[in-house]
Amino acid sequence: MQTLIPFWKLRRLAARARRVIVQFKAKAASIAAYEQPLELASTSFITTYDRLRLLQVARATELAQGKLAVDLLYRLMRSWIGLVAANRSISGFDASEYGDNPEVMDDVINDGKSFVEIVQQHADKIVNSDVLLEEVGGALEVAIKEWSEAESLRQEYQELVEENRKNAEILHELLVAFRSTLRLTIGRANPAYQTLRVKAIKRDVLEPGEEADLPPDMIPVVDPDSSVSGKEGAEA
Repeated sequence: MQTLIPFWKLRRLAARARRVIVQFKAKAASIAAYEQPLELASTSFITTYDRLRLLQVARATELAQGKLAVDLLYRLMRSWIGLVAANRSISGFDASEYGDNPEVMDDVINDGKSFVEIVQQHADKIVNSDVLLEEVGGALEVAIKEWSEAESLRQEYQELVEENRKNAEILHELLVAFRSTLRLTIGRANPAYQTLRVKAIKRDVLEPGEEADLPPDMIPVVDPDSSVSGKEGAEA
């Protein structure tokens, strides 16, 4: 099953459902029965969702830093390529093979490794090879480090996206069942039931006490003179 509810709404619904259970669990055993499974499902989803939001920012930062580091490696390598290519004593060296695919970060790094190895092997034949190795070799080390960190975060992000999706499906299924139970026990007109409708979740409107359930960056800052309009997602 796949839920079409925006995850930011699902996170708000999870916290609201926990408060509703506390409010009404003494009135009906059927409501109290949801306390443990909803607590587990809500905690799992909120944990992965909040981590994913933070990781999204960190991933973008690391990706940008990784690309900058690899681009520097590419430019430094290409700036020295001509000197090495002009040295006819290095047989088999083809300048066109190095940095020929600058859009693929791994290819640039692999070319950088090969280039540094060639220069190290023929250092005595290349003018200013020590400077070349210091510049290109240093840039290569930084590029490997930065791109490795970016790739590591990318992998973690992809795995967390899948985990978060599964947690969302479990939580959504429980919330649908819980709302059905509430409808039969406290009634559809009860304000507590109404707070768990998807249409009741507005970005810039919080229920009393809801602020305590949200991380600082999810708490809306609203101009009291402004108005909010727009279509919300369909109710689940």
